[in-house]
Amino acid sequence: VYGISGGAAAFNFNFAFIDVDPQVKAGVGTNSNITATGNVTIQSATNHDADGRVLAVSVGGAIFGASFVDVKVRPEVDTYVASGAVIDAGGTITLRSLHNRDALTFNPLTTTWTHLTDGGAVANDTVNRGARAYGEAPSIGIFAGTLNIINATSNANIDTRVESGARLRSGSSVTVESRTVNDARVRAQAESLAFASLGGISTTAASQGTTKAHIDGSVKNASGTAAAATNVTVRALTLGQAGAEGRTTNARLGSDASDTVAKARVTPTLEASSGAGSTPRASCASSGRDGSAGDGRVCRDAG
Repeated sequence: VYGISGGAAAFNFNFAFIDVDPQVKAGVGTNSNITATGNVTIQSATNHDADGRVLAVSVGGAIFGASFVDVKVRPEVDTYVASGAVIDAGGTITLRSLHNRDALTFNPLTTTWTHLTDGGAVANDTVNRGARAYGEAPSIGIFAGTLNIINATSNANIDTRVESGARLRSGSSVTVESRTVNDARVRAQAESLAFASLGGISTTAASQGTTKAHIDGSVKNASGTAAAATNVTVRALTLGQAGAEGRTTNARLGSDASDTVAKARVTPTLEASSGAGSTPRASCASSGRDGSAGDGRVCRDAG
């Protein structure tokens, strides 16, 4: 959004709102029965990036400019095997949910963020895909007032699960995993040249989101006794990053009052678990951060 105003008295108000909130699901329905000689993969993946920016220029005798940018990326992703469903595979069974990660390497997906530096040069930064907001508000006048409120929130909520009552049997491994990237960045700049100036900037970048992977059903054969997989892995991984910058520059002959507040918060929720009623039976298991090693049951990995 670009806005230019001028006159003896000039008022400039600019707003940009971006909200990306899709719902993505992939699953096996209630009481379904799947038999395969090879591998079975159920996967949901989202790849979202939002960049909101406002430039507001004000020139006049008495001027006031305000910019408000609010950018949100908050997909809901579900990958599941529903209650009562049975999957019998000769190969691997994989349930996987991804947000802003490469589907093959699982590396974070990146993009280029173009903005002005403190010195006025153009910067092209490589950043993770996510939510970004930028505001620039220069003003020239006898009396100048500027206000910039710039927010970005990255809040993907991901749930990968085997529901209670579902049963899996694999001739190889069983993997239930969620991998996410929640990246939020904001930058705001306000410059004024005036006899008297008043300026304020508030920037907030929030990296949030819930990343869950859990088995509440069973990994076992029909009799429920012998091993039904070589190993069972439950994994939840997230990368959260938030950056907030604000800068106010006032050149004046008289009075000046300005305030800049920048906040960056990273508050993820992470869970990898096998439920109290689940029955994972594996001939061996790899160990995870909080998983068991050597008992041949289940590996849980949260990090």
